[in-house]
Amino acid sequence: MKYAINFAKKLLSNKLIKEVSWSFLTKGSTFIWFYALQIFLIRYMSIEEWGKWSYFFSILNVVVLTSELGINVSSKKFLAQYNNSIYQKAVIKSTLKLRLIATSIVALILLIFHQKLATYIVEPELKKHILLAILFASFYSFQEYFKAVFEGFHRLKYNFIINTSEHLSRLLLIFLLFTTFHNFTSILFSYAFSSFFSTCVGFALMYFLFYKKLKNQKTKPLDKDILRYSIPIFVMAVGGYLSLEVDTIMLSNMKGDYETGIYSTAKKIIQNLPHISLAMSVGLMPIFAKLNQNNISELRKKFYNLLKINIIVYILLITVLVNFAFFFIPFIFGEEYTVSILPLQLLTPYLFLISISHYTGLFLTYRGLVKKCAINLTITVVANIALNFWLIPIYGAKGAAIATSVSYFPYFLLNFLAAKKELSIVKK
Repeated sequence: MKYAINFAKKLLSNKLIKEVSWSFLTKGSTFIWFYALQIFLIRYMSIEEWGKWSYFFSILNVVVLTSELGINVSSKKFLAQYNNSIYQKAVIKSTLKLRLIATSIVALILLIFHQKLATYIVEPELKKHILLAILFASFYSFQEYFKAVFEGFHRLKYNFIINTSEHLSRLLLIFLLFTTFHNFTSILFSYAFSSFFSTCVGFALMYFLFYKKLKNQKTKPLDKDILRYSIPIFVMAVGGYLSLEVDTIMLSNMKGDYETGIYSTAKKIIQNLPHISLAMSVGLMPIFAKLNQNNISELRKKFYNLLKINIIVYILLITVLVNFAFFFIPFIFGEEYTVSILPLQLLTPYLFLISISHYTGLFLTYRGLVKKCAINLTITVVANIALNFWLIPIYGAKGAAIATSVSYFPYFLLNFLAAKKELSIVKK
């Protein structure tokens, strides 16, 4: 018993184990809130309504996530690089200033051109939600910034608090408002408010529990470096979000709400499962920002060991999805969604490829090789669009699933080869 207690204390005192544990707890709780919300919405909507909402949310997702302009990921890299140094305050000031400027510029542009943007949304019912979507985009960029701060500084317990405040408040609001009004406005308002609330929580945590406690700090001009590094990240982000949502947008325009509803149900099941890989890697990856000739052997071993675990986890997960989809889809979503079983099975290769690519891509980001990721992802986006144009008119939702799975193979392979090459070079 004494040995077990001592062993537990040793584990808890290990910084890496603690951070990985917080990462799993954060992603695990997000899983619960995310899937609870999707199940609730799918259950309360018809397939056509769900398809219409999925189409609008795909457009919203591209706008919202692209509006980050690469600042958050760039911030995370520099925060990790200067972690535990005398320049931590300088990095926080620079990154927060850039976040504020970028969000203000994007919000202003969207406000000026929001009527033009609305013309690309074919459903008249959805046009009126553009201004509320802009509000959500602004708060979301700050919410994700504070998550990036705590990831970079290896303080993932704060991310758990931010994530919980975001997803729990969103779920409760949607449950209350959507069951009362049953319209898309109630959903969008809930998204905007939850991001505002979690932004306030993130700022309070960063300022009162972290920033104010930093002593003996020095200034350092970092704005240009952070901004310069954000440019290829922005290019990669645009490609990433297009590749993530282009299938739903194209399917809606080519085949309508019903096929979109079928496909989106399968996609929502898949969508957050790559976060298992992120949960395993977020706690480890910041240490690769300081990879050098003294630690490369140790870190190379850690990288490949975790990669093997990732592969095993996703092979087991895909086996379950393929063999038991016929049971859990009608049980969870209703009998009318049995038509989503085949699209889900066809998306399982995509699940494997994107999950491993997230792992290798995060490594490349911390190594300053984000341009390679951007190039690799561009190839995938082009392939994805071309395959969707070919397959959706013939196979509908099944064609979109095939196109998505096939198009991610180049990204998976090229990211892996780039990571392998980087780990074979001893840095001085």
